[in-house]
Amino acid sequence: MVLVFFIVSCQKGEEGIVATEPLKATFDIIVADSNNIFENQSVRFNNQSSGFVRCKWELGNKVQTTQVSPVHQYPMHGYYTVRLTVWNAAGESASCSRDIPVLCNFSSGGSTH
Repeated sequence: MVLVFFIVSCQKGEEGIVATEPLKATFDIIVADSNNIFENQSVRFNNQSSGFVRCKWELGNKVQTTQVSPVHQYPMHGYYTVRLTVWNAAGESASCSRDIPVLCNFSSGGSTH
């Protein structure tokens, strides 16, 4: 005999009882080589957060978006602080940030990644 238990937290919402997850902000960066991000290369920010109903990204170069998992290109080399903030249905927020080094295209001997 196998017993399986599922633990789900619930809260009463407008539609009745709804399951909720703990609010947590986290993301991954998806590029061909995560150790070398170059100018004008597409970078996907993969939202791995839980318990959120809306989000806002600040991509470090005055660009903001509310897309869940945006793709962005940095036209200039440098360090960018990417910040993700998420909110749950109760209006509580969580955030996380990461510094992204973007290399000059000439750093790899002139290739344009």
